[in-house]
Amino acid sequence: MIISEQHEVNTNGRWICVGELGGHFDALQRLLTKVDFQPSKDRLVLPGNFLGVTPTSRMATAWLAKPWVKAILGEHEISLITHMRGGRTPSLVGQWLRKMSVEQKSVLLAQLGALPLAVELHKAGSTSLVSHRHIPLGATWASLKAKLEAASSYPDALGQFGSRLEALKAGGFMGKTEHHPVEDICINVSSLVVERPSRIYSRNANRCMLLSSAPLNQGIHFDCPALLPFVELNSLIEEKLETSKCQGLHDTLLNS
Repeated sequence: MIISEQHEVNTNGRWICVGELGGHFDALQRLLTKVDFQPSKDRLVLPGNFLGVTPTSRMATAWLAKPWVKAILGEHEISLITHMRGGRTPSLVGQWLRKMSVEQKSVLLAQLGALPLAVELHKAGSTSLVSHRHIPLGATWASLKAKLEAASSYPDALGQFGSRLEALKAGGFMGKTEHHPVEDICINVSSLVVERPSRIYSRNANRCMLLSSAPLNQGIHFDCPALLPFVELNSLIEEKLETSKCQGLHDTLLNS
């Protein structure tokens, strides 16, 4: 189990983070075209749940093979790893596996098993963290990292991060919680699915959550617009969330 990958944020290219993809790699490609993504110098970060119930999740093997893609494990990927290793999981993610050959499944499992639970970005002496779930309230990255290293399984490790309930409170969707910054990092970027996101991202202290809606291509039964949020991490780190370049893409896929 890999806890984190460490990378230097260079000034020649951008680090683009796209939250809660859910297997919609065709929408991801359109997004990268829209923002003029340059694979020769830019980097793409997928902070967990980049796989979903949609059959296009099978495209993950090609995307994970790209050297400029830095993916992180979320609940969907961990459930799929458990399933592919013969364990039981209640998740619907992975029904599309039946359309993959034995060799393709083997490649995907190896790719997922090589992914970290977080990505550390270093720039000008500071450390920023991208993770699927946020650092728990009151914790530091150092203390959380120690718990992750002692975890016995992927689900146990993911459970050490902040819960969805905490994320909803941190995002201002319920209750009023006093927040304090994580002491040993510049910023913690994570992702969260909400029913009707009215904005692209939410922040409290130095936590930033990309807000996404899940039903990207589920037909007329969903009346909320699908939101595939993305943010330029370079700007977040440099501006410390004050005047960051944060953009989002409304893309229902039905117009493609």
